[in-house]
Amino acid sequence: RPNEIWYYDEERKCWTRRYESGQSREFRLALERAPKPFKYLINRKECSLSIKFSSCTAAHQVAKQLIDGRGIDPREVTVSFRFSDTALQTDPVITPFKVKSCDNEDPTNVILKEPYKLYLRQQKVVNKMLSIENSDVPFEEIEMIEHPLPGSTGLGMTSQAKRVVKLRGGVIADAIGAGKTVISIALILTGLAKARSSRVMPRSSSASLVVMPPGLLRQWKGEIEKFSPKDLKVLIIYDFEKLKKYSAKDIVNADVVLMPIDILESRQYLENLMKFAKLEKMKPYPKLPTRSGQKELNGARGVWIPSTSADPYGGANNSSNQANRNEAAYYTYIYQEAIGKIRGELKDSINAQRKGVPIEFFEWERIFVDEVHESLCTTKAEIDEAKEKDKDNFFKEKNRRAGRELLGICIKDPQKRPLVCRGAVFGLTGTPLLDSSSRVIELANLIGNTYVIGLTGHWRKLEKESSRDIFLENYLEPKQGREVRRAIFDKSQGYLDVACCRNTNEEQMAGIKLNTIKRIINMTEGEKVLYLESQKGIPKDKQSLYTTAEEFEEGTIAPFLKQNAKFKSRG
Repeated sequence: RPNEIWYYDEERKCWTRRYESGQSREFRLALERAPKPFKYLINRKECSLSIKFSSCTAAHQVAKQLIDGRGIDPREVTVSFRFSDTALQTDPVITPFKVKSCDNEDPTNVILKEPYKLYLRQQKVVNKMLSIENSDVPFEEIEMIEHPLPGSTGLGMTSQAKRVVKLRGGVIADAIGAGKTVISIALILTGLAKARSSRVMPRSSSASLVVMPPGLLRQWKGEIEKFSPKDLKVLIIYDFEKLKKYSAKDIVNADVVLMPIDILESRQYLENLMKFAKLEKMKPYPKLPTRSGQKELNGARGVWIPSTSADPYGGANNSSNQANRNEAAYYTYIYQEAIGKIRGELKDSINAQRKGVPIEFFEWERIFVDEVHESLCTTKAEIDEAKEKDKDNFFKEKNRRAGRELLGICIKDPQKRPLVCRGAVFGLTGTPLLDSSSRVIELANLIGNTYVIGLTGHWRKLEKESSRDIFLENYLEPKQGREVRRAIFDKSQGYLDVACCRNTNEEQMAGIKLNTIKRIINMTEGEKVLYLESQKGIPKDKQSLYTTAEEFEEGTIAPFLKQNAKFKSRG
């Protein structure tokens, strides 16, 4: 596929991409000339027609879907074929996805600071996480393509590529308040000695990296101090200003690093990354896109009333969608280019004493993504629902966009993602997104790079595609028949069965007694004055005792949080 070239459009004052149309056309024609799974042989003398199936062609097509761009050895993949009658296939029976509890797991106890102890159900969750981290949980990744026999025969060949892997991540979906944080702390404690022995200057850190919505940073630090019997070295990176105070040595020698998932929202952070990567020539640096790129409609439902030949879908596709995709794609391009530089040719220029080293440079022991569902919610309905639930700590779309970029959600090769680790990646959420197979496929890819059938054609990658590539995807993407749709549902449930657990009902939550104590505490007059004075990131006319995190300008909330955490009225 011909490469895209980014250039700065002086007239429109923005970066855009272009490609040589002749090369793109030749590429499409080459695809048309590529071998097909079925070959027809006509013998005029014998008046016969023979149809041959090329297993080699089908093998290449289905294996490519599974391994392309993931840094995988093709020898790990096995391919099989089956002749089928599509008329005999049935649609899958779609039922709600289910997440099992950890009742069948053996308990693994971890000593916490007195007088705290893990409940039995929490010990079982720790054991499940350890099994994943120790590569004891197998999962069969598969991809399928149906090759219909041309004509109206209703027959075809189904090819399947599969690869057995060990899970590199999982999701803890216990109910809110069930102790996902203390379970994660227990996992950190169990592997502390191993993590500390893995320190190598200036890149390999012993720290478990925990990324989360910014409002949870101090809560995590407080929970670590509360439950850990050992003196863990915890670094909190509130923003870029705080990162500048830490050296590479500080980060490598840390046990836990806490960081907001939307740190890329800071313009200064990207500028610092570009400086480290020596890519100042790429100015002006892009701003973090505020909107998601949109998937174009390529079909119509209901009554089809074309507007014009140039707009066959009657305005359903917004003309600004491609501009949004270009904006998102350029940011990712610049971001990935810089990460590749600091990890590659420039890695020797970063020494242990250097301060402000970008987070993407380091290799972590493991990664936790708290409230993992937040960054994946992108529809207007989901965002409106989140805002209604918690107006004070509402996570805006631009924050979610920053989180998806940091997590590298569209990058197939885990070693090229912004955050890399030696161990596993764990998602923590009390409200898992399991309303569709598309959600499960996305979650599995994000948490440990597990491939669930259908990932190659997942809609999320279209957030950044060019119009040319959208055309090619529609042209290349294999159509999903009933058998493939059934396999997608089954494999999605299969992933949830082995990678996720959720303790929810009263029996599983036995041992927890809920005591609600409500106290109303007022600030002193002096504290009120300090509270208002510390709101330097908010215009004077908008400062109040009812301020929210979203009202602060970039990089100004940290002094406010530090100041008010010391108030006696806060305990």
